Amino acid sequence: MFFFVSFSGFTPNIRDFFGFQELTRTDNDRLGQWLEEQVQSTHDTDYLKNQAYSLFRKWKVEPPSIGSLKRMIDSAIDTFEKSLYKMTYQQLSAKTCTRLDALPESHADEDSDGEETDILTFRQLLSSPRKPSVNAMEMEVKKLLAIRHLQIPNGLFHHMTPKLLKKYRLRAATETVTELRAHPAPIRYTLLAILFWHRHAEVIDYLADLLDEITLKFGNKAKNTTRKEAVEELERVQGKNKHIINLLKATVNHPDGIIQDTLYPIVGTSTIRDIIKDMTRNHREYKEKIYIKMHSSYRGHYRIAFCNILKNLTFRSNNQSHQPVIEALQLIREYGDSGQRFFAANDEIPIEGVIQPKWKDIIIETDSKGMERVNRINYEIAVLQTLRTRLRCFTVNINNMCCIIDFTSTDVRIYFIKR
Repeated sequence: MFFFVSFSGFTPNIRDFFGFQELTRTDNDRLGQWLEEQVQSTHDTDYLKNQAYSLFRKWKVEPPSIGSLKRMIDSAIDTFEKSLYKMTYQQLSAKTCTRLDALPESHADEDSDGEETDILTFRQLLSSPRKPSVNAMEMEVKKLLAIRHLQIPNGLFHHMTPKLLKKYRLRAATETVTELRAHPAPIRYTLLAILFWHRHAEVIDYLADLLDEITLKFGNKAKNTTRKEAVEELERVQGKNKHIINLLKATVNHPDGIIQDTLYPIVGTSTIRDIIKDMTRNHREYKEKIYIKMHSSYRGHYRIAFCNILKNLTFRSNNQSHQPVIEALQLIREYGDSGQRFFAANDEIPIEGVIQPKWKDIIIETDSKGMERVNRINYEIAVLQTLRTRLRCFTVNINNMCCIIDFTSTDVRIYFIKR
C-alpha cells in the first residue's frame, strides 16, 4: 500500500531540520519597515527581492510566496511615490505650478505652429547641446534662465539618489503631452519638477564645458596663427646665414667701397630688412603677437557670450589660495557692460594667483607718468585661462553642478551637490 503526502505536509519538518520558523505578522512588519528604508534609495525589484531573501535567511524565517513578496515590494514603492508626490506638490508655489503647466502647452504649440519665438519650448529646453560656439553659449544661457524662471526650490530633491532621479526624469521626458496632462496634479508637477531640476544642473555642467573648450579654442587659434606667420617670415629669409657671410666677405674685400655699390648688388635691401627683422625678434614680441590676436578674437567675437555665462553662474572654492580667482570673476562681472580700456586706479585687482607670470608684462602696462594700469580685456583673458585650469582641477566649482570632486583632502572624494 502506498501513501501520498503533499509537499506542504513536509514543510514543518524541513523548517525544523534547518532551524527556521514560520513567517509571522511581526516578521511581515519588520520586512515592511526594512522595505520602507530601502525604497528611499532604489526601486530595483530584483535587487530588493534578493536582499529580502538574504534577510529571511539571516532571521531564520520561512519567506513568503513569490507573489506575496512582490506585492509587498510594490506596495512599499507605491507608498514612497505617493509620499513623494504629496510632499513635492506642497512645496511648489502656485506660480511654479502655472509655469510648469505652460511647458507641455509650448510643446503642443510648437508641433502645430512653425513660427519662431524668443520663448524656449519644452522640446528646446530638453534639446542636446550644440557644437561649441557663441551660438551654443547663448542658447545654453537662455535655457538656464528659462529653467530658473520656473522657480523650482534648489533643495527640493536633495534627499533622492541619482538612480531614483533618473527614473522619474526619464519618465517625464518620454511621456507624451497627453500622458503628462492626464496625471493628477501632484504626479504631473513632481515629474516635471524633477525633470527640470536635474536639467538645470545639466545645463550648468555644459556651460562649464563651454568655458573650458572655447577658452582653449581661441587661445590655440591665436598661437597657431602666430606660429604660421613666424614660419612664413623665416621662409622669406631662406639662406639667411649665406647672405650674412656674403655681406661680411664684401665688407672685408672692399673696406672703402660704397654700400650702394658694394653690398646691395650682393643682397637686396628687402632681404637685408627681413634679416634684421628676424634677428631682432625676441620671445616677448612673439608673446605679444599671440595676446594681440587673442585680444582681438575675444573682444570682437566671444566677450559678450563669456560675460553672460559668468554673470549667471556662481563660482566658489573651499581653498583660500584660490579666492583671488573668485574675486577676479566678480570684478569682471562688475565691468561687464563697461567700455573702459583700463580698470579704475582705485580698484583692488587680484594679480597673484590669477595672472600667469609670463603674461604680466603684457597685461600690466605703464603710462607716460610711470603709473601701472591693468588692461581690462587682457586681464579678462588671463582670468578665463586660470579659471579653466582651476575648473579642470576641481579646485574651483560652480554652484548647482551635478557633482563636484574634492581634491583638497588626502582622499579624493566625489560629492553629489545638495541644492
